[in-house]
Amino acid sequence: MLFNLTTYHLSKDISFGDGNELNANPNTIASSESVAPEGAPIILGEKIKSPYSLEAMEKSLNNLRKSNKYGHLAREYDITTTHHYVKFYPESEEHLDLLAYDNQLILYPYPLDREIVKGGDYYIDPDTPIDEPMPLYTTVEVDHQLPKEVPHEILIKLHNPEADEDYDVIQYNNRGNSSFIKTLVDESFRLTGNLDYDLNATDTSARRYTPSGTITATDNSLSSNVGIYGLKVRIRGGLFTQTRFTNSSGSFRSSRSYRRDVYYSFNFERYDFQIRPNNGFNPAAVTTAKRRTPLVLNFPKSDIRNYYATIFRAAFRYYYGDIKGLTAPPQNAVFRIQLKIRASSETSSSGNNGVFNPEEIYLGLRSPVNIYDPGRESYEIYGTTIQELAHVAH
Repeated sequence: MLFNLTTYHLSKDISFGDGNELNANPNTIASSESVAPEGAPIILGEKIKSPYSLEAMEKSLNNLRKSNKYGHLAREYDITTTHHYVKFYPESEEHLDLLAYDNQLILYPYPLDREIVKGGDYYIDPDTPIDEPMPLYTTVEVDHQLPKEVPHEILIKLHNPEADEDYDVIQYNNRGNSSFIKTLVDESFRLTGNLDYDLNATDTSARRYTPSGTITATDNSLSSNVGIYGLKVRIRGGLFTQTRFTNSSGSFRSSRSYRRDVYYSFNFERYDFQIRPNNGFNPAAVTTAKRRTPLVLNFPKSDIRNYYATIFRAAFRYYYGDIKGLTAPPQNAVFRIQLKIRASSETSSSGNNGVFNPEEIYLGLRSPVNIYDPGRESYEIYGTTIQELAHVAH
């Protein structure tokens, strides 16, 4: 037998780091909050003018030059394209696989230049039939090579002097230059109507903070909340995203500080596998509205996202953890195919709680692995996932 309860208990103790571990205990989480009711759609608001567009940045720089406050810093500064805001138009599973193969792309199924009024689990594009892939959006560095096979267009050319991961260090070491950059960005936010706090304020609304959070799921087989280890959490401000991975307790923390509110989101996927809900081409996911407070979530057993989390936990362990000598499944980096796992909310008509269709892996079809019946015990769902991934590996 491939799987037993003893092996299952080990799943919460595996240890390999992603570089941003925190010493948190999932059983001591004081509170949890709901992003939105399960199954709720993401609701978008008005389109937002990007303060990082070349046009906005040029106007901001001209205003600083007129003020003469920064002298040669403003006179010698050039507004050049540092990033592109891109829209992809995938037409098939093959196109989606090509996009998934590029691990530098952080893809969203909704436009990033619109406000998120209400967070949710999915987005419905009004112009895309339900049986076709939706457009996907991302921001990339200007020299990033986009896959030519996938139709796309550059929506906005951007200039972001704060995008560098080392910006906080630069800010600390060169206060004169950092003050100029901060003012340049603030002025562009003001000109585009995005300045959401008083520049002269001294209260907490204008202070820098570090986004963080803890994401757990109730495991009824262990009678406790367990961290969802290995989630790639997206911390997004406007068109720009930073990613962090949850540790074994489900905790994460940004590597940089922010002055403005951010959006949190995560997909139940990693580079080598993706968990999909009943229908559609996009991964199971969670997205919040804009916020400043830490993201503290626990998905109870009755929540469908608990089902996704249990499948994710099993797949993450099978791909990246100790699998006790079992053969690893195909890797995206080798075969250029991200394994799709369909998490069905229904029971199987055949009586099998897991089904593997090997012909679908290399034929560009939707989901070669299907998991059924979210009402089962957590260890049963976990075990079924391990078993089907073992079939994939052979």
